Amino acid sequence: MKKTLQLVCPVCGHHFSDEHYSSYNLQEENGDLSKILNDSWIKHKCPKCNSEISVIDTMVFHDMKKGLMIYYFPENSGTTEIHESFVKKYNYPSNYTIRIVEGKYNDFKEKILLFEYGINDYAVELYKKDIILKKYKTNDIYEAHLLFDKYSIPQGFVMYQKDSKPIIERFDANEYESYVEKTMKLSSMLRVHYSLIL
Repeated sequence: MKKTLQLVCPVCGHHFSDEHYSSYNLQEENGDLSKILNDSWIKHKCPKCNSEISVIDTMVFHDMKKGLMIYYFPENSGTTEIHESFVKKYNYPSNYTIRIVEGKYNDFKEKILLFEYGINDYAVELYKKDIILKKYKTNDIYEAHLLFDKYSIPQGFVMYQKDSKPIIERFDANEYESYVEKTMKLSSMLRVHYSLIL
């Protein structure tokens, strides 16, 4: 679904309107994830100077085949209670999985990829959290994401720390499976859960 936005180019000051995705239905896009992976679905080009503008707003990803809805709310866009009440307004089929991501846009993209590649997102989030809090014992890491190889197999985590170089941590498949076992019962009970916020 698209809506029309009124935009102002930050480079030349030109005012223009353009269509913007407010939701992305994977089947309506013929299963094409490329617009999400290359960020083209959030980019707009100024017709006067050709500068690109990225607009990150509340978004919804819908995969009807998987029965999946992922809601994204940017940082500082409201309280968790407001976001939850927004999502609960809709009636979902009983077999649907609902996820709410609050925070950075890359967290939203990662969530989509985890479901696309059949990886337990809840286990990954707990895995990341344990690395940060138990190994590094810090709250200075503000962003952490899974790294994939060209075959879509997880290879490691990249973590961004304040005033420091990125940290690379190896992805241990056995460790991941232990988190899957721990979360399997909980994951099956929870149709709706929030991404862990760093």
